[in-house]
Amino acid sequence: MKNSKTLAYVLVFLFILFGFIAGGMEAEAVDGKGGLREDPLVTKSYVTAAVEEKFRSLETELERIRETVDRLQKSAAELKGTSFMEAGKTAVVEGQSQVALKNGPDEVFSQKGTLPKGTKVTIIDKSSDWYQIKTPSGLKGWVKGDFLKISN
Repeated sequence: MKNSKTLAYVLVFLFILFGFIAGGMEAEAVDGKGGLREDPLVTKSYVTAAVEEKFRSLETELERIRETVDRLQKSAAELKGTSFMEAGKTAVVEGQSQVALKNGPDEVFSQKGTLPKGTKVTIIDKSSDWYQIKTPSGLKGWVKGDFLKISN
């Protein structure tokens, strides 16, 4: 009887010990920090790591926004105080035999058509070194200023 009681205690002890060991292995196997992401009682280190990760991504996004704001402020400062005096003036297409007429004031815009050298156009607007023009047929588009000779 005494041996069976001792055996029962040993078995209970081993069962409990095995439970602790298996439970500890499971917690460590998840992420090495203990606790599960879904667990409402996660460890402080897990929460700290998650917050720091989110903070880093927000810092990166904030830096991109700051760069965009700086670039826009510089563009606005360049435009501030300048007036466009060429609007309504005429110009002649020069340089190449055919000049690209773009949908916007940059090379990245799609080409709307071409203008032959010598075409007289009316200037509507200006953006950087690009001019928005109107042809005698009423076609509007953008031409790089290098290809226009503006009359006084």
